Amino acid sequence: MIEKICITNYLSIKEKMEFSFVSSREKEKFDGKTTWYEQCGDKKLAKLVFVLGNNAAGKTNFINAVRTMRTLVISKPSERDDSLEYMPFMLDKESRYKPTTFDIVYFTEDTRYLYSITYNETVILEESLKQSRRTREIPIYLRRYDKDRGLSIVEFAPDCGLSASERIDLQRQTTTNTSVLSSFWGMNLNSKALSDSYLFFRDKIGMNVAQDENLADILSKGTKIEQKRLKNDLLMFLNIINSNITDYKITEHRWKSPRPMARFGRMDMGEMTPDMFVMEERVIRTITFYHQTESGEYPLEEDLESDGTIALIRLIAMTQTLINNGMTVFLDEQPAGIHEQALKYMISCYLCLATDCQLVVAGQDTSFLSYKKLRRDSIRVFKKDNDGNTYLFKDADNKMFMSNTNVRNFVFGNSDIFQIADESDIEFLFETLKMMYYRKKGKNG
Repeated sequence: MIEKICITNYLSIKEKMEFSFVSSREKEKFDGKTTWYEQCGDKKLAKLVFVLGNNAAGKTNFINAVRTMRTLVISKPSERDDSLEYMPFMLDKESRYKPTTFDIVYFTEDTRYLYSITYNETVILEESLKQSRRTREIPIYLRRYDKDRGLSIVEFAPDCGLSASERIDLQRQTTTNTSVLSSFWGMNLNSKALSDSYLFFRDKIGMNVAQDENLADILSKGTKIEQKRLKNDLLMFLNIINSNITDYKITEHRWKSPRPMARFGRMDMGEMTPDMFVMEERVIRTITFYHQTESGEYPLEEDLESDGTIALIRLIAMTQTLINNGMTVFLDEQPAGIHEQALKYMISCYLCLATDCQLVVAGQDTSFLSYKKLRRDSIRVFKKDNDGNTYLFKDADNKMFMSNTNVRNFVFGNSDIFQIADESDIEFLFETLKMMYYRKKGKNG
């Protein structure tokens, strides 16, 4: 689980922004059978966080920053001179030339790690992995860029789990644009700290299920047992919210088509001969839903189902995946289109079943604000200052976290959170547009 993420100089995030999952002392609103947080060491880490903010406040940029950090850690560039995904703050003269920094504190099993990476377009300037032991932070490795020599220098701690010769080999394999963790994973080495950390970034951090990903493919992932469990859970939930969908069937359509061999991939198709191709099997999956009515059972193809139903099914599939795998998943602009009562029921089910996993939901949907069991410390509000810098609206700076404040009324009534024009501004805009229209009409007429 993640304790906190810090982002500096990435897209609209200019100044260091700390996104914390640590819960406050706010009183729990459940009956003791379930909680909004998980105990990790001496920390209570939130299992569910809602991210609110105006359009262009930086919510998507935050999620993209997490995705970029994950890619930097687990992906190894194919070439030594490949550029890195460097997108600094561009609205002043200094930041556009400064490096980007990501810091993250996380738990794997009962061990607390601190990871940091600083980079620009071409090189990783600094990188470190530390382990927290009681009140001390013990380095696993420290990495810096030697500009004069054009090399990355990695210093390993004695108890990093690698022998002296293995450290030398890993140092050689770590190019200036490659993280130490990805270089380690590409070698036949054994270190619990390095392995656990790499696998955390690879397997425990996930982004939202892609809107354009085929739903039938999503429901076909995993083993046969996992697919069956997902189907049972999905149909049970649909029944609870009074949907008449009682079953679904996934059909695979297979065929073979020619594909150019890799070494001929850049040639013009007209110059290629048949022996330059290989036959590749392709698969497309489709899904049919079965609705039970008083007059019988009737099938409907996916494109005939409502957008809300499909969005709900995608969300259920994603939720089960993160629960089964103990992941931290970041959702952007979801769950739009899902009925308010269905969403509240899903929140309750998730909080009841979730252990060692976290869900971050960013978007404009505020229907969850009327949820009676909502914790105020589960809400993060993003804003932009006059310089275009994204920052977090601090909990301590507003009245939303007072026990006598209605969260929904506060969010919609506080112009500091959502800068929405009032009625007089809208009326003025309407009159201005009307005047411009008649002027244009008179000029043309």
